Amino acid sequence: MLSSDGRGPKRAVLYTRVSTAEQARSGYSLTQQLEALHECANQ
Repeated sequence: MLSSDGRGPKRAVLYTRVSTAEQARSGYSLTQQLEALHECANQ
């Protein structure tokens, strides 16, 4: 997708973070977050 000024592709910074082991075990692992972010950014 082109940027709003038409000069090239849009860019995004994707940030993932898990602060506790419990979060990682309950569906918020870095891999799961990164997959969700990539999906959202591609839309």
